[in-house]
Amino acid sequence: MPTASPSQTSRQPARWAQRSQLDDAPDAYRHALDIAGALDDAGLDLWAGDLRSCLDADSSTARQHHLILELTRLAGMSDVKRAGLDAVISRAVAYLAAGVGETDLPVQPLYSALRDLADHLEVHGAQRWLGRLRTVLHDTSRTSAARVHRLSRLLEAMTPDATGVPLESADKVRAVLTRLPRHVDTPNVAAYLALAVQRPAPSRAR
Repeated sequence: MPTASPSQTSRQPARWAQRSQLDDAPDAYRHALDIAGALDDAGLDLWAGDLRSCLDADSSTARQHHLILELTRLAGMSDVKRAGLDAVISRAVAYLAAGVGETDLPVQPLYSALRDLADHLEVHGAQRWLGRLRTVLHDTSRTSAARVHRLSRLLEAMTPDATGVPLESADKVRAVLTRLPRHVDTPNVAAYLALAVQRPAPSRAR
């Protein structure tokens, strides 16, 4: 498991892997909202909310990275494929990747695993655990490695018999825990993980 001490407390601003070549991406944002609307229409409203939450990041580059991560996750979902949205999502990812300069973010599997867990907790009303995840990952007074260390400890506490942990959470918790050690030294990995636990955003006018 990650070994960084939780006593590391130097404040670090988010440093994204690559600055976007797009000054902003209004077309991409509108397209993302259209995709979210289509997810709503297909009855996939939680994933629609997850996608809309990408637009709440605090910078253009962060929004675009978050959209790439979330759209890539959604493109692989069987329900998204059945709704016929996987191709349009893949095109949106390609457009954004061209601006950001990356097509495959190394943290994608870890992001997807944590977002899947967050969705599972959301569906089952486990708001206390979600709140604890968000508190750990949004604590920017600590280093990225220290936040990952605290996340690991919190996930280890999410045992099947822990109060408020939903049934069938074990596999999803394990999926995150098994991926964490290989990313503990990834620059600013905690910022990417904080995106994975963003609150789903409500529907916006289209």
